[in-house]
Amino acid sequence: RLSSSLRVFEKLNLSLTFDRSSSENNKGNNPTGNTGMTMFIFQDIRLPLPTYSFSLSNLNTFSILRRVANNVTLRHAYSGRKSQVWTGDKDNLKSTKFDWGFAPFAGMNIAWKGGINSNFSMNRTNSLSIDRTGAETKSLNNILTGSVSYNLSSGFRIPFPFGLFGDKRITNTVNFSMDVNKSSNSTFQKRKDDDDFS
Repeated sequence: RLSSSLRVFEKLNLSLTFDRSSSENNKGNNPTGNTGMTMFIFQDIRLPLPTYSFSLSNLNTFSILRRVANNVTLRHAYSGRKSQVWTGDKDNLKSTKFDWGFAPFAGMNIAWKGGINSNFSMNRTNSLSIDRTGAETKSLNNILTGSVSYNLSSGFRIPFPFGLFGDKRITNTVNFSMDVNKSSNSTFQKRKDDDDFS
């Protein structure tokens, strides 16, 4: 596994990750194993390239946002992976799976003035599974998430009689939060001899 982070300029941070994995189980007379590798996937293009993520922070320095927010960050990330399962020997594939997508495709964190924090993101992920017969299953997932939170700290003082221990102050923190999640999932299948998914 190789990973690296780069500050492109003051507000933009870029991270890259590439990994390759392999495992094998030789117990018994029927060995099994699996392999995996980071991959860039777009339609029929499949290249062994690293995944990436970047964040653009401190956008509150712009005059429009400076009045209402302490910090604003935009986020975007892409990941893709090819996984294979084999049995008997490595040429006898049991299944091949491709996973790829954006998580998030677009995301925003805002620390508002007054102590309110919000987080919004839109994720789009895909998967394609191919079994040993050549049948394919494709899944498409879209997820919208949002959250708003606020922390309220308050306290009160307890006076002890006769000056024992002095006055003690008890501090409590109350957390308010609201989460919203909307998702849509679609699954399509295609047999080996079919031309289109259904």
